[in-house]
Amino acid sequence: MVWWILAATAISGAPAPTYLACELSQEGGKLSVDVAVDEPNQQVTIALPTGRTVTRRALFSPSEVRALDDQQTWLINRVDLSFGRTFAFMPEGDPGESGVCRVKVAPAKRAF
Repeated sequence: MVWWILAATAISGAPAPTYLACELSQEGGKLSVDVAVDEPNQQVTIALPTGRTVTRRALFSPSEVRALDDQQTWLINRVDLSFGRTFAFMPEGDPGESGVCRVKVAPAKRAF
């Protein structure tokens, strides 16, 4: 049954996620963040170098994608690929961390 659902999805031409390689500037250097943006399902998957990977519901507008993850908010600008992260405990007016993303090639075909 599962193979039938996967085949139907492939045949239907459902859009694949967009993969981004992002980098945030931090006090101690740069933080690499891999992001998969899945607009049809209104989700974003964020993978950090620590091994933490989360999938969260996201808000999509014509110019940005915003995802809430516990006490932090991730923001991706869809026009210029700027990238940012803010924390709920930050003082008002603090811009948070900022960086940039680049679109990367989707992972190679996998067995599953």
